[in-house]
Amino acid sequence: METVLDFILFKRFIGLYALIPFYYIGAVGIPFLCWFTLLRVRQKYPLVYDIERQIDDIVYKRVIDKRIRLAFILIFIGIFVLMEIMWRMLFEYLIAFLQIRDTLLQLTAC
Repeated sequence: METVLDFILFKRFIGLYALIPFYYIGAVGIPFLCWFTLLRVRQKYPLVYDIERQIDDIVYKRVIDKRIRLAFILIFIGIFVLMEIMWRMLFEYLIAFLQIRDTLLQLTAC
């Protein structure tokens, strides 16, 4: 009962136990959610799909050669990796903060 009361009064955090699943949900789920949203927008608004197809025809078939297309793909992959690293660092800082807080509470209790 004391543990439940500590949880209700914010003396004990569940952050460490909750942050790890939220990290994986965000790291794996957000890219899939963005992809699903893109597919849904294409399906719901045919005008968006038509405009996207016209841009693809103009840019990929007429203007951009394969070397520049490869550069765009590599830039996209690089940005995606940097976003994943930033997501990871955010959660590492949050976990470190909670661990420091718990340690300081133990030191003040002594």
